[in-house]
Amino acid sequence: MTTATSTPRSLLSRFVRVGTLTVVQGSRRRVLAGVHPGPAVELTVRSRRAWLRILRGGALGFAEAYMLGEVDTPDLTEFFLWGALNQEAFRAGRLGNRFFSSARRLWQRFATNHRHRTVGSTTDHYDLGNDFYEAWLDETMSYSSARFDHPDQDLAAAQHNKYESLARLAGIQPGDRVLEIGCGWGGFAEYAAGELGCRVTAITLSQEMATFTRKRMAARGLSDLVDVLVEDFRKTTGTFDRIVSVEMIESIDESQWPALFATIRARLADHGGVAMQAITISDDEWHAYREGQDFIQRYIFPGGQLPAPSVIDKLAAANQLAIRADESFGADYARTLDRWHSRFEHAWPGLWDQQFDDHFRRMWKLYLTYCEAGFRLGRIDVRQVAMTPA
Repeated sequence: MTTATSTPRSLLSRFVRVGTLTVVQGSRRRVLAGVHPGPAVELTVRSRRAWLRILRGGALGFAEAYMLGEVDTPDLTEFFLWGALNQEAFRAGRLGNRFFSSARRLWQRFATNHRHRTVGSTTDHYDLGNDFYEAWLDETMSYSSARFDHPDQDLAAAQHNKYESLARLAGIQPGDRVLEIGCGWGGFAEYAAGELGCRVTAITLSQEMATFTRKRMAARGLSDLVDVLVEDFRKTTGTFDRIVSVEMIESIDESQWPALFATIRARLADHGGVAMQAITISDDEWHAYREGQDFIQRYIFPGGQLPAPSVIDKLAAANQLAIRADESFGADYARTLDRWHSRFEHAWPGLWDQQFDDHFRRMWKLYLTYCEAGFRLGRIDVRQVAMTPA
C-alpha cells in the first residue's frame, strides 16, 4: 500500500465516532470502528484519485468520484446517514470542514423538483423526455412529495392525498377558477378539473410537459376545463379564485421570489386562497446554505434555491398575503424518494437501452438517495402553506 492511499484512511480513522466504516481497496479491508453504536457501512475505493477528490472537494468531490465509478457503497442512503452521525467529529478536523460544509448544502438543496425555471435558466433536467420520467414515476406523473396515510400506502394514492390537501388548504370549491403555477405533467390540474369541476389555467415553461398535459386532458375529456399555457408566470393575466404552486419556488433564484409572490397577489381575487408546497431549510441553516455550490446545483438543478420558513413569511407579508396554515411532512418526502429510487432501479434496464449510460444512472442514484437522507435527517423539510389576502 502506498503512502498516498494509506494517509486518507488514517485520517478517516480519527473521525469515526459512531458505527463502523469498512474501507475496501483492492484486496485490503480496514474496519474503522467508532466508540458509539451506529450504522455499519462500507466504502470501496477503486482509485487513488478518489481520495484526492474527496479531500479537495468534500461532498462534491465524493459525488464526482461516485459518478465516475471511483468509489462505491452497497447502500448510499445509509452511507450518508452514517456520515451525518459522525458530523461533529468530522467538523473538528480539516477534512470534516470541507466535507460537511458542502454536504449540508447538498442535502438542503433539493431544488428538486422543480418544475419550471424562469426563461433563460431551464436546464437539461426536464429535457430528458417525458418517456424517462414516465418509466419510473407513478401513474399520476407527480414529481413532488406525496402525503402518506401510512407507510405502506400505494404511491399513487399518497399523491392523490397531496392533491386533496392542496385543494383543502386553498379552499377550492367546485367551479372555481384555479391557476396552477408550474403544472408539471398535469396531475393536480386533472384532479382539480376532473374531481372538483374547476376551470384550471396551468402554466409551464416546458413545451414537452405542456404537450403531455394537453394530451392527458384530452384523453380524460377535460380539455374544455384545462387551459395549458407555455409562459413565464410573470406574463400570466386574469384573476383567479384559487392559486396553487407545487415545489416551484425552489426552481428559481431567490431574486425572483418577490416577483412570484407579487404575481400571486396580483392574480388572486380578494376572496381567494393560495396553497403552496415548498421544500425548505431551517432558518438557522439558511444563511450558511446560500454560499457555495454543490452536486445538485452543479449537475441537477443549476439556478435553484430553497427558502427558509421565515423567508416565506416575509414574502407573504410584503405582498399583503396572510399565512393561515403551515403543514410540514418531511418524512413523507423521504418515503417518496425511497419509492422513486426503487422504481428507477426497476426501470433502469429499459432506460439504459434507450440512451442513458452508467454515469447517468449513478448521478440519479446519488441525487435520489442524498435527498432521501436529507429529509430523514431533518436537514430539509417540505411544507404546504395556505395563504389568503391580508
